[in-house]
Amino acid sequence: MARKVQVVAVGANDNVISDVPVHAAAALVGTSSATLVAAPTSSERRYLLIQNQHATQDIYVRLDGATATADANSLKIPAGTSREWSGNYVPNGTVTAIALGAATPVAVVTG
Repeated sequence: MARKVQVVAVGANDNVISDVPVHAAAALVGTSSATLVAAPTSSERRYLLIQNQHATQDIYVRLDGATATADANSLKIPAGTSREWSGNYVPNGTVTAIALGAATPVAVVTG
């Protein structure tokens, strides 16, 4: 059975500003761990999609704000693929990322 997920973007003072996900422009992830998505400030994140847009370079992410490393301590998102969270479990921490090569484009959608 398919689940229907409603995604709501929340603005200042918790005012609902949109019922569609917020798409961040593609970020460039490099070979040093950096913040990809900040933790939500006032409400729980209801949706998270991270898309690795590079044809050959993998990225690794941490969902708890810890330093991302290119090993088993981080979640691997292979080149050309994405990971999506919705429903009962959507990480609410800061998301950090590292790539195997410089300037790896990554798209993020949150809600």
